[in-house]
Amino acid sequence: MSVFALLFLMLLSASCGKEPVMPSSNNPYEDSPFGFLGQYMDSPITERVYAAYGGYSEIQATYVDLGVHWDRGSGKNGAATWGALERNIDGYRDMFNRYVNVANKNDVNLLITINPGYSKKEYGDYLPTDLKAYSEFVKSLVRSYPTVKHWQIHNEVNGNVFWKDTPQNYAILVRTTSDAIRENCPDCKIVLGSSININASGEPLQMETYFEPFFQALNRMGNNYFDVFDYHFFPPKGSTPETYYRALDDGIASVKNLLGQYNYADSEVWITETMIFTTDGMSSSEILNLPVEYQTISETQQATALFKTHITALSLGVKKIFWNKLTEGPWFDFMFNRCGLVRHPNISGSTDKKLAYYTYKLMVETLDGSDWKSIDKIQDSNGVNVFEFDNNNNPAWIAWNDNTGAAQITITNIVSDSLKVTEVVPNNTSGTYVDDQDYPNIFNTYTLNVSGGTVSITLDSIPVLIEAK
Repeated sequence: MSVFALLFLMLLSASCGKEPVMPSSNNPYEDSPFGFLGQYMDSPITERVYAAYGGYSEIQATYVDLGVHWDRGSGKNGAATWGALERNIDGYRDMFNRYVNVANKNDVNLLITINPGYSKKEYGDYLPTDLKAYSEFVKSLVRSYPTVKHWQIHNEVNGNVFWKDTPQNYAILVRTTSDAIRENCPDCKIVLGSSININASGEPLQMETYFEPFFQALNRMGNNYFDVFDYHFFPPKGSTPETYYRALDDGIASVKNLLGQYNYADSEVWITETMIFTTDGMSSSEILNLPVEYQTISETQQATALFKTHITALSLGVKKIFWNKLTEGPWFDFMFNRCGLVRHPNISGSTDKKLAYYTYKLMVETLDGSDWKSIDKIQDSNGVNVFEFDNNNNPAWIAWNDNTGAAQITITNIVSDSLKVTEVVPNNTSGTYVDDQDYPNIFNTYTLNVSGGTVSITLDSIPVLIEAK
């Protein structure tokens, strides 16, 4: 080893691990599918945002209240950016160390995006010119943060925004990063740099356009370079707030087809970014920049869409779904600013929780730990969806109706004498009027008697959770 290489490794080891990150006991929440995009940190950006809520400690308390144990570090909010970490640009390394340590202390699992950018720019848009130096950075990174077991290789590589290089060069980046991770952390999971389902205009993107040449190049280098494919899912142009979730079927099918075709059929599929916003309080110019179908979105519509998206994704075999974001902005885009589950005074004039907050909390409390491998869609016709699954060793169903009028469903082969039906969105126009202290009584519930193992249920626009009593 040359003197230069030795000095480089010594500097890198010191820069990544200035504040030791110690491993803890095995985290019991690794299998939970629920998480958020980059909010579990105390950085200059979040400090400004979180001041309205009383500081970062309140965000930690909110994660506890919701029962969430996953966070994705990406961009300036927690990515492992090569140059920023090594040079501690604007205290980046110190912030990153706090991010990992606090998450570890509070049983929050992290998915960290590795960014090869070495300049002061946030993102490395192209393949590094010095792959050996980059590889040594990744090796030291993984050794320095042993509690982080999930690493992602860049962000939305097919969208031509964060990554602008060719599919072939991305394959080289994946091979280089993966080899460095596997050498130093054999039990780590490697997540492919996320895809995105739409372009900046909202038009659908075909997964095959970018990822077929990528996979062809990657397969020529070998295999076993990643464990998870990340599919970012946003409402495509021409859809509606009530029904855009249906695009998941074709999107996930395309991803699974690619994975099977190129010898990665055993890889998991995650969705680490998905959202829909509310439009109340948006400026007229912001609203006019939206498709007509999305210019008026209520809290009820957001909560309903959130629930449908999560359940549909889980039914399609998606292992994790992270929402953008927990809180409103100011972030970096007016739609991202308003997709949070908690309002921000600079955006909406208050710190009230939206209806979707309570829907999310109910979903996590009720469904976390369910056997999603057992889920079976028993009806999908005429805008009516019914799912049957094992909810902690008890039979349960989820159903919704996309039609404007009521629809009736019939469930059979029920072994209990009665069913509890819960509407998953509080019966209010806004979370402002919901009494936190009355949770979970804020949801409409009713009991149905079962006759001969059969029951009929009338559905309106609000999804319902059906449990055996």
